[in-house]
Amino acid sequence: YSQAGTLLYKHRMYEKAMEAYAKSLHCDSLLGNERGMVFHYRDLGDCYMLTGNSDSALYFFDKGLRLAVDMSNERLEAMVCAQLARLYEHMGNHAAAEKYIATAMAYDDSLERSPVLSIASRIYRATGREAKAVECDARLTRIGNIYGRQAAHGNLATYYSELGQMDSATIHFNMYEELTDSITRVKAVESLANVQFQGESMKLG
Repeated sequence: YSQAGTLLYKHRMYEKAMEAYAKSLHCDSLLGNERGMVFHYRDLGDCYMLTGNSDSALYFFDKGLRLAVDMSNERLEAMVCAQLARLYEHMGNHAAAEKYIATAMAYDDSLERSPVLSIASRIYRATGREAKAVECDARLTRIGNIYGRQAAHGNLATYYSELGQMDSATIHFNMYEELTDSITRVKAVESLANVQFQGESMKLG
């Protein structure tokens, strides 16, 4: 169920992904697999967030966070806090978003660095702390995933352009364009895979 949910999620079939994640959560609950439950609370919250249901997303993220805290598992706590920060940032509640992103940033897990730094950059920029946002963007250009690096170079291109430092602005803009082209190619491949996946699903159905 967990693998099926992840496959459906990657193909943006969020409603069906939620059904699979809910079944996996039920199995983990019966098995007493608390770690698995935290992941599925996060997964369900993420699906609800992406389908515009903030209340349900908050409900599942909160359940995941409480369980992670009860387990004294800092890695899982940081993981869920990053999602809560993302949700609150989307909702425009920057005070709450910053509270949770601080917890996520305190746990230095390289696998989570890129999304955490991206969220932090947006929060700092939205609250007028450009210097801290630029610091996050600079780190993202070095250690971020392709999406994090793209956004960071775009932000830095704008930042240096506004300062009149056109050489630096041009360097970051060129990197932004290069990464944008790469992302466009990746999305084209993903779209084709999605069409093929849905076609196979219809045959099986």
